[in-house]
Amino acid sequence: MEETVVSIKLMFDWQTGPLWIKTDQYAISDPYSADEALELVQLSDTLVTAITKWDEQMQATYDGRTHENLGFADPQEEKRWIEEGRELAQQLKNEVGAGISVKYVPLIGDAETMS
Repeated sequence: MEETVVSIKLMFDWQTGPLWIKTDQYAISDPYSADEALELVQLSDTLVTAITKWDEQMQATYDGRTHENLGFADPQEEKRWIEEGRELAQQLKNEVGAGISVKYVPLIGDAETMS
């Protein structure tokens, strides 16, 4: 039986994919890279590339040796990155349609449901 995607969250987390996908076969969501998500949902190449780049920008700030100074040093850069994530989540919703719930979880704050 083929899995049906019921929800997707665009949510950053260190060293894991930014798309948290829940299907009708499991009660919890699992993280996927944008490329891995193509196994479950159809996305444009443009969106896959943009989500991958967005995730890589924050992942690049990770220092596994010290676990310090994580994230953007410039608050304006962080703000721009958060807003870009919101825009990507809206594009994601536009591509997957009404049958799949899409949420964006910014670094700080509550999940936002995209419509």
